[in-house]
Amino acid sequence: MLSYPIAVASMWQRDRLCRHLDPRRVHIIPNESGGDATVPWSGGDGQTLRYLGHTLWYKGIDVAIEALRRLRSVRPELRLKVASSIVDRDLVRALARVPGVTVRGEVDAAEFIAGADLLLLPLRKSSGTNVYPNVLIEAMAAGAPLLTSALPAHRELLGAATATCTVENYDPAIWADRVDALLAESAARQRIGANLRARADELWEASAIDRRWTAFIAAIEAL
Repeated sequence: MLSYPIAVASMWQRDRLCRHLDPRRVHIIPNESGGDATVPWSGGDGQTLRYLGHTLWYKGIDVAIEALRRLRSVRPELRLKVASSIVDRDLVRALARVPGVTVRGEVDAAEFIAGADLLLLPLRKSSGTNVYPNVLIEAMAAGAPLLTSALPAHRELLGAATATCTVENYDPAIWADRVDALLAESAARQRIGANLRARADELWEASAIDRRWTAFIAAIEAL
């Protein structure tokens, strides 16, 4: 039986596979970053949070909503704009009753991300085929400031920027405190965005990706 090479997107995936497979078979080739579709981050009026993604429980939208509720008592102008390609009508009706929340269906993701003062991604687990959330990848490529959960795959993707833009748990009070601190300091948000953009350049530099593909193809040809 042939032992074919396998390509995965992250070290997190590789570590899981290597519990059962020869590590020499598993090659890491990161997901694409979005490339030419990226719109550089510009931000909004300093009072705009954004959430982009499905409204399923594991995506953590409830954490973002509850954090907003807490912050509105001290920041009455604060808004959370939610965009989701899968819209649960009952959820939309419920969200419409939350002060400061607006809900949209499908949007131009790059434009939506670029207009956020702070993007919230409180995911509870890594899932799907990409492991790295597409929204997180696109935000990094745009240099957009964000807060996300400290999942292993996220920490791997964010690198040195992890400490400044992740939250260790799903307590809305802690998320609210972190959001409030970042909204109060635009320079901190700009630094996060710049660091994320630099990390994206490091991960998806063309020659580095080419070398990974070359090594993977060579392993196939050597069979």
